[in-house]
Amino acid sequence: MEMLLSCTCSRPQLSEWLNQIALSHHVSTPVKTGEKSFRFQPVTESALFHFEEYVPTVMPPVRTLFPMDADVFSYKKTTSRYSHFENIDESPQIIFGVRPCDLRAIHITDKVLLHGAQDPGYSAKRNATVIVAYRCSKPCSPLCFCGFTGAINETRGADVLLTPDGDTIHIEVYTPAGKELYEVSDFSKNEHDKKKSLKPAKNIPDTFGRTPAMSLHKTVVAVNSKKNSRLLTVAAERCVSCGICNYVCPTCTCFCLHDSPESSETAGSRTRSLAACMTERFGTTPGEAPERKTAAERTIFRYTQKWSFQTDNPDVLRCTGCGRCVQQCPAGIDIYSAVTRAGENI
Repeated sequence: MEMLLSCTCSRPQLSEWLNQIALSHHVSTPVKTGEKSFRFQPVTESALFHFEEYVPTVMPPVRTLFPMDADVFSYKKTTSRYSHFENIDESPQIIFGVRPCDLRAIHITDKVLLHGAQDPGYSAKRNATVIVAYRCSKPCSPLCFCGFTGAINETRGADVLLTPDGDTIHIEVYTPAGKELYEVSDFSKNEHDKKKSLKPAKNIPDTFGRTPAMSLHKTVVAVNSKKNSRLLTVAAERCVSCGICNYVCPTCTCFCLHDSPESSETAGSRTRSLAACMTERFGTTPGEAPERKTAAERTIFRYTQKWSFQTDNPDVLRCTGCGRCVQQCPAGIDIYSAVTRAGENI
C-alpha cells in the first residue's frame, strides 16, 4: 500500500481525535464489558479507550461487516405478483482499534466474499466502512500465536494504521477515506514528509506469542498429512460439538438460509445465519444423514481447512492465530497444541 501521509501524536491527542470523529460518525471501538471481556461497541462520552491492553474481543470486528444473522430480503405479494426487497445495509461506520490478526481476518473475508460472485450485503457494508488499525507491541493474550501465522505484520485493508512507540503514536494514512478522518484532527503540524520512509520503533520481538520450533509451512504440511489424523482427533475426544469455535472464529464464512413466511403466505423474509461445521447437524441432507458423523471427522475437517493457505494468496493462512477459539472453548481444546503436536510428528 502506498502511504498518503504520516504524523505522530501523543496518547491524549489520539483519544481527543477519536472523540472528535465520534461526534459526526458511527464509531466502534473495543469497550470493556466485564472483568476480562471486551466487545466492539459504539463510542460514548463516558467510554474508556483500550487499545494496548484489550484481549481479543469475544466476537471479532469482522462481524460488524458479516454479522451472525442478517435479513437478506423480504417479499410481499401485490395483486397477482410477488415483489422482493433486498435488505442492504449501507450505513457508514468506522472500526477503530482493529488488531493486525483481525485485519488479516477481514482481508481473508474480502477474498471470499468480494471476489468472483460478490456478496452484495457484505460488499455494501465493506465499502461503507473505514478501518483504523492498531499495531500490537506485545501479545494481547497468552493464548495468541499471531506471530507464528504471520498475521502480526498484516496491514492490508487498513485505511489508517496506528503504531504505538512509548508515549507516542505514529499515524500512517493509506486511503482517501482515511485522509478524510485525519483532517478532523489537528495533526498537520506534526506531519512528516510523505516521500520519506517512516520507520517507527515497533518494539515487536522476533518471537511474538506462542511459537513452535517448526516453520509454518512444515506445520501446514504436517496438519494435512493423513498419518497425523489420529493426533488431530485427540482433541475431539473432549469436543461437545457446540460450535462456539466457529462462531467466534474471524475467518468462518459458512452460512445457512432460512425462509420465514408469514401466516397469510403473502409475505415473508429470508435470513442468513452463520453456520458451524463443528455441530452435529451441519451439512445434514434431506435424508437426515450429516456430512461428517463424528466429532473426529469434524475436527479433521476444521483443522485442515484452517491450516491451509488460500489458493490465490499462498502465504496467507486461514487461521490468524487470534486464540479466540481456545479462549471460548468450554472443553479447553487448543488448536495450537493440536497442530504443533502434528508438526512434531513429521
